[in-house]
Amino acid sequence: MNAGNSSPLSEKLDFDYWSALAEQDPDGFEQLRTQTIAKLIDSSSEHTRQRLRGLQWQIDCTRDLNNNPLGACVAVSRMMWETYERLNQTLAQISRAGAAEPASASPLNATVLPFKAVREAVCTAD
Repeated sequence: MNAGNSSPLSEKLDFDYWSALAEQDPDGFEQLRTQTIAKLIDSSSEHTRQRLRGLQWQIDCTRDLNNNPLGACVAVSRMMWETYERLNQTLAQISRAGAAEPASASPLNATVLPFKAVREAVCTAD
């Protein structure tokens, strides 16, 4: 696999290639990993690109804070699960809020009908 020549979105991850590269040339692996991630981020929409750059920065910082690859993997995995849990809680809140408000099949508009004013005769005692 020549990972440097084609779009990272159009190719499948060749695990054996990346594994061998990491084993034989850790610096080359790291350089190609960084380039591939940058290509993927650059190929996304502007709004997504900004978010992905921030997320990648968090991942890189988390990796830098750990002494070994396994510790970095565990820390990044923890980040992923924490994000998943927050999303799951938000979905549950939205579901509860939706269940509390009955769904309306029709819009909340109505036609106001005009009525003639009726005056009642005032009874007076003579």
